[in-house]
Amino acid sequence: MNAISLFSGAGGLDLGVKHAGFHIRLCLDNDPVCCQTLRQNNLSPLVLNADLSALSGQDIRELVKLSPSEPIDLLFGGSPCQSFSFAGKRKGFKDERGQLLLHFFRLVQELEPKSFLLENVKGLLSATHSDFDIVSYFSSFVPSYRLYIALLNAADYGVPQKRERLFVIGVHRSIPNHYRFPVPTHHREGKDGKPKWISVQDAFSSVPIQQHHFIPYKPSQEKWMKLIPKGGGNWRDLYAYGESIVKQAMGKAFFSTGGRTGFWRRIRADQPAPTLLTSPLHRSTMLGHPYEDRPLSIEEYLVLQTFPLNYRIAGSLVQQYRQIGNAVPVLLAQQVSQSLHQILKK
Repeated sequence: MNAISLFSGAGGLDLGVKHAGFHIRLCLDNDPVCCQTLRQNNLSPLVLNADLSALSGQDIRELVKLSPSEPIDLLFGGSPCQSFSFAGKRKGFKDERGQLLLHFFRLVQELEPKSFLLENVKGLLSATHSDFDIVSYFSSFVPSYRLYIALLNAADYGVPQKRERLFVIGVHRSIPNHYRFPVPTHHREGKDGKPKWISVQDAFSSVPIQQHHFIPYKPSQEKWMKLIPKGGGNWRDLYAYGESIVKQAMGKAFFSTGGRTGFWRRIRADQPAPTLLTSPLHRSTMLGHPYEDRPLSIEEYLVLQTFPLNYRIAGSLVQQYRQIGNAVPVLLAQQVSQSLHQILKK
C-alpha cells in the first residue's frame, strides 16, 4: 500500500507506519537535519527537504511518479504542535506553524488518499475556545471523509512513557469499512486481563545499552540534582534540607503558583516516564536519570520512544534530543497504523 509522509521529523510515525505494512513513497520535512536522519534509516526511497505550503498535490504525484489513476492509500504526518501546545503561547491557527495543519487538509483534498492519519498534541482539542467542535471543523475541509478522533496515552499501548497525543483518522467515504482505534494492550494497574504499564526500570533492563551519549549538567544544576532522592523525585524533596534551600534552588519560581513538577526532576524508575521533551536539561523541565547524576541519554530517549537502539539520529546532541523528543512513539504509531491497514486491506 502506498503512503506519503508529511512533517516526517525523525521518523517515529514513519517507522510505525512502515512496520504496519505500508510502503512510504515519500518523506517530506523542512528541517535538513531531520531529512538526514530519515535518509540514514532508509525510511523511504525519496526524502525531500521542502516547505509543505509551497507544494501542490500534483507536485507530490509527480515527485513519486504516481499517475492520476494510481491510488494513495495513506497520507500521514505529525504536524508542528508548538502553536497548540499548553507549554507554548497557544496561538493556534493564527501561528504560521498552525497554518501548516490547514495545508495538510488542502493536500488531502488534492491527493484524495483512501485514508489519512494526523497526530498532534491534545491542546488541538481546544485550539479556539471551549465549545470548539474539532470534528465539525475538520469535516468542513475534508467532507469526503469519515473522521475518527481519539486521545491516546502511549503507556496504554506498551510504551514506557505517559505521553498523550491526539490522533485524527480520516477514511474516504467510498470505503465501506468503519475504523476503530486499537484496543489498549496495557493498564495502569494491570487490570482487565492486561499487564501493567511498562516502567522506566523495566524498559532500561530489557534493552542493554553499551554506551550513553548525553550533555552533562552544569555544576550549578548538578548541585541540586544530587540532593533529589534516587529512584525519582523533584524540587519538593528539597524541603528535607529546609525551606531556604528550596528557595535557593527554585529562585523566582518558588513564588510561582504553577505545578512546577518538572523542576529538578529525576524521573520515577517504577513508573513510565513523563512525556519526553526536546531537551532534558532545562531547569523547569528536567528529565534526570532515576539513579545517576545526569540527564537521560540519547540512547535512553530512543528506548522510551520505542525506537530500535540502532536507529541513527543525525546532528549534534542538542539536535538529536529535539528530534527524538518531538517524535511519535514507534510502537504506538505501529498499532494505530496496523488497525488502519486492516480496514483498507478488507
